[in-house]
Amino acid sequence: PIMRAHAEHRKFSPKLYLALVVLLFFGLWAGTSRFGLIWVISVVVGVSLIGRIATWTKIGHILHIRWRDVRLLKDVGKVAIAAAVAGLVIALVRSSLIGMRPLNMLVVCAAVFGLLFLTGIMLLGVPTVEERLYFRKQFARFWPGLKTIAEPATRS
Repeated sequence: PIMRAHAEHRKFSPKLYLALVVLLFFGLWAGTSRFGLIWVISVVVGVSLIGRIATWTKIGHILHIRWRDVRLLKDVGKVAIAAAVAGLVIALVRSSLIGMRPLNMLVVCAAVFGLLFLTGIMLLGVPTVEERLYFRKQFARFWPGLKTIAEPATRS
């Protein structure tokens, strides 16, 4: 969408993909018979990676993205950390559920992952104070006891 929005850069993608198809063809032709399927997978992944890097570099130039803008993505990093930690714990939980029916295992793993992920998000401070208050209000509609737990009544 970014390339289509900037008319002067519309020819970048077709030129890039033409070059990548040529690179892919020669890479596959040169090594498939000698190195087998591992080579094929490696070449396809490598060419795809080259294409992604070239595209994102071009988009970065178009939008004037600089390294100092990375700090704007700190919450994305926090979400990734929370997801990774929850995923590692789920791997351990799943290994302890051997023998359970697949649907039951899915339900248990999804519930544990959700709780761990939300806990991680909250501990890392991703939601703002306003967002936390909004969610607290929404949960209080379905679980009235939550309001008294989260917001203790003050005595006058």
